[in-house]
Amino acid sequence: MIAVGYTTFEKVASTASDMKTGLDMIRAGGILLLAMWLGVAVIVIISFLYPRNLRGEKQILKLVGGVVVALIALFVRMLYTVLGAFINTASFNPRTGGTTAEKVFLDVLPEFILTFALLAAGVASRNLKYERGVPTMKSSTGANLSTF
Repeated sequence: MIAVGYTTFEKVASTASDMKTGLDMIRAGGILLLAMWLGVAVIVIISFLYPRNLRGEKQILKLVGGVVVALIALFVRMLYTVLGAFINTASFNPRTGGTTAEKVFLDVLPEFILTFALLAAGVASRNLKYERGVPTMKSSTGANLSTF
């Protein structure tokens, strides 16, 4: 919705009605995105508060920790986009305004942090399957089939 809204908002031949529709789509998409973020954040908080008693718990906490760091970076990025749609001034807009430093720190840097946090969490928890001692099954041909 946000991408379609920006496309509608920034067309060269946009009328005032098109621009209002585009801005409304950006705002609605931003609110929907923040609501989804809140749902994921609640699930992550529940994962920390009520951890399952499983082997490999340290690896699981590394994975969830990476998701927490990524969620914080994602929140900064989403908040910048949504506030830009609601404030809608030339100086504070993710597409048209702001300084280069503002765009780097509020637009690009959170995306790099998010990507590297998830990548680091995945690498740190890559042996989770083996630490948990996942049983294997034999197929009819004698090959090992993992149940995980």
